[in-house]
Amino acid sequence: MPSTERVSAASEGLDVVLGGGLPRNRLYLIEGDPGTGKTTLALKFLLQGIGLGERGLYVALSETKEELQAVADSHGWDLADVDIYELAPEDVQRQRQLETEHKVAIRTYDWLVDGAPETQTRPHGR
Repeated sequence: MPSTERVSAASEGLDVVLGGGLPRNRLYLIEGDPGTGKTTLALKFLLQGIGLGERGLYVALSETKEELQAVADSHGWDLADVDIYELAPEDVQRQRQLETEHKVAIRTYDWLVDGAPETQTRPHGR
């Protein structure tokens, strides 16, 4: 059986667990509780690829561009070459308002989409 080409997940420890990184040319969903590093891992992965001459796209469902930039700034990263697409920015603002008004956290997902347009899908209900 031919080996699958892998690309570093931008984390040495994660690359070890994954047996050398992530299989190339696949779509990955990063899920976890707030503050677990999903955005940091995704941005680090995209910036690593850009450093190697590849293109990257960050599809934001739960953060605005400004919030992503704040994460990048906290690490000293430049997102100028990262394409960021806010899938539903008005929904993000409404979610923040509801969370503040009702003092609850609404579970959301960050999606890392890397691939051709035909692989891009919208979450159900959108």
